[in-house]
Amino acid sequence: MFNFFDYTDYYYIILALQAFCLFHAYRNHNDQKWYWLIVFLPLIGSLIYLYENFYNRKNVRNVKEGFKGLIYSNYALEKLEKAVKFSESYTNKINLGDAYTERGRYEEAIKLYESCRNGIFNNNLELTQKLSNAYFLNKEYNKVIELSKEIEPLGEAKIAYAWALHYTGDTEKAESIFKQMDRRFSNYAARLEYASFMIESGQSNKASNYLDNIIEEFDSIHTYEKKLKSIVLKEAKRLKKSINK
Repeated sequence: MFNFFDYTDYYYIILALQAFCLFHAYRNHNDQKWYWLIVFLPLIGSLIYLYENFYNRKNVRNVKEGFKGLIYSNYALEKLEKAVKFSESYTNKINLGDAYTERGRYEEAIKLYESCRNGIFNNNLELTQKLSNAYFLNKEYNKVIELSKEIEPLGEAKIAYAWALHYTGDTEKAESIFKQMDRRFSNYAARLEYASFMIESGQSNKASNYLDNIIEEFDSIHTYEKKLKSIVLKEAKRLKKSINK
């Protein structure tokens, strides 16, 4: 008996291929022409895109891995878990901890990060920052504060430290930390968090003026940079709108 191929299989394969190409084009800020080609000519457009962007053997392997990751949502995570089982090296555990954090599995990430805090990595800044962030996301604010006493936090960890202070009742010190990160034409992530902090701590008028200053800065920066930071402007306007409701 002949087994006739179900043509719906073609549909799902082409759909997955199209999704991968669109995702890759987006992540790599490729020309808009590719979006039109991939959307309106799913199979041909995707094949042309793959040829143009992955023409050597190494890149073909990357496409294969990326395609698997798209179809099997846990593929990349399973690879990292297998790597840790094979070798519990610092790098393998950190990579898996990062993946757990991204997926909201904070307790598992914390366990991995904590297991790395020994020997030469006991006071490692990067590791401490990752651990602090995981504790914050898991709402263990006192742990965040404890870690911040060990090593001066930077970036996201410093934002987490400020919020942790606020959530444990030390709002005044929290504001002083946010003020340390308040620098014009830079540190936008921290500054938007500062605006959110002002709104949450009952300083809506101050937050509104502060957001106006951030929005006005975009009139003075280069068009290309403005495009790269468009998400900042969008979030500033969203926060401003939330105050005026």
